[in-house]
Amino acid sequence: VIIPTFNRATKLPTCLNSALSQTFTNFEIVIIDNGSTDNTEKMILAEYKDSRIRYFWQEGSGSPANPRNQGIHKARGVWVAFLDSDDVWYPEKLESVYDEIQDRSETDVICHNERMFDQTNQKFHNISHVRKANDIYRSMLMDGNCLSPSATTIRKSFLTEKELFFNESPDLAIVEDYDLWLRLAKNGALIT
Repeated sequence: VIIPTFNRATKLPTCLNSALSQTFTNFEIVIIDNGSTDNTEKMILAEYKDSRIRYFWQEGSGSPANPRNQGIHKARGVWVAFLDSDDVWYPEKLESVYDEIQDRSETDVICHNERMFDQTNQKFHNISHVRKANDIYRSMLMDGNCLSPSATTIRKSFLTEKELFFNESPDLAIVEDYDLWLRLAKNGALIT
């Protein structure tokens, strides 16, 4: 589980607790702190003693692309799941992903739907990220992004062997994820 964070010491515990509350327990959490100045490190060290948590601080890069890439490089698992530090997972998320991996061993990328809470209107909205298409690259290019970092798990070897990482260019600072999804599809990733 790769969690990029920046100055989220107040929100990060909710995120971390959702990861630590998973029904599937064989995972690590790699937190890449992208230059926080709000005592994030102190909070993590004081509040969390779980050996699955690995915390790394780095100078700020300006976007989540670099911390996600650093997390990929530091991750020891066969698969990497992304969790933004202001998001939470249902307790069965990783177990569902693990089951999907067992059922579809040829898959490179697993994505699922999300529920977003609109804080302004105090309502939940379901967001569908699963798209079935014969040509997922063309579909994402023509119909737009259909994946979300906190709802996406990727086979690490697919990323590293093909040298596919989040683009760290400032020009892509808000679409670095969409850019990676397109390149995954263009390189033949089996996305389910």
